[in-house]
Amino acid sequence: MKIAIIDGGILCQDDLKNKILKKKNFTCERKNTITKSALIHGTTCARIIAEMNPKIEIYDLSIMYSDGFSNMRVLLKTLEWCIQNQVKFIHMSIGTINYFDIEPLEKCVKKLLKQNTIIVAAYHNNNIRTYPACFPGVFGVRQDREGVLCENQFMFQQQAGICCENLIVAHRWGSQGETASNSYAAPVISGYITKFLEHKPEAKFQQVSKFLKCKSEKGQEYPSALQKVLRKKRSIEIPIIVGLGLFCDEMLQLRNCFTKSGYGVVILQEIKTTSDAIPMDYYFEENISFGDFIYTVNEIYKPDVIMLDSINGNVFDVDKESQIDVCIMREKKIQNMCV
Repeated sequence: MKIAIIDGGILCQDDLKNKILKKKNFTCERKNTITKSALIHGTTCARIIAEMNPKIEIYDLSIMYSDGFSNMRVLLKTLEWCIQNQVKFIHMSIGTINYFDIEPLEKCVKKLLKQNTIIVAAYHNNNIRTYPACFPGVFGVRQDREGVLCENQFMFQQQAGICCENLIVAHRWGSQGETASNSYAAPVISGYITKFLEHKPEAKFQQVSKFLKCKSEKGQEYPSALQKVLRKKRSIEIPIIVGLGLFCDEMLQLRNCFTKSGYGVVILQEIKTTSDAIPMDYYFEENISFGDFIYTVNEIYKPDVIMLDSINGNVFDVDKESQIDVCIMREKKIQNMCV
């Protein structure tokens, strides 16, 4: 059974070297610049899948730079290669939590799903929304950190507004010495799927989903859910500016003043009107604290300034949020705004 593993590359060690059909590096770095530590992640994922199904044959598709990170441009190029080569099964113990990556990634994933490619993807280890794991038609996997399951067991969680295939929890604490992470839980699911596809190589998503549901553990609810935000761990040391009832162009004028001076700005809008803004409700809702909301934005985007464009202050209470540094309220039309 052929499987594409999109990761940081795979070390050609004794137990894996005869299983690799093709190695392809999608970064601009030469092969000898990739450090051994950057290869361990992908190697461990491949070894877990091979442990569950020794008959696999691997397309080793490397997208990580020597620092262990990649970017959306490289990932999209890799997925396009999978489309062109009609890869049947893709394993990705990687993903993005950046809002601006969702649209281009979803377009590419939809092309793969249209040609009946099966995709397994891991969540971010903080168990917040991650893509492609959150896309409909993708099997999204998290680690069983609650100890509900036994080794290599898995279950489907239920959570309002999220497809069941995005809510797989698997238990993998590891016979290979791997850490308990979502990255190493996802290969458990890929291992089961490769064995199923050996007997039904033309199986589509619905058939694979049915197989997994039959194989899964049943009769219990998993105690922890996917989250919209990270839980606040420390205070935010950057300016938070709220525009209350401003016209869209007025808030953008203020944003442009910062960006022209070299500052990185993230702007969140109560009603999204510009392509380079994030809708506020993507992270913020009634049961989420303002502190967790702001902390999440800061951790993901690392801006110099956070700007919140609110229509009438209904989303949060400006007077009660001590983290807000500046609140600009529109009383009359502002001709020119600058800082």
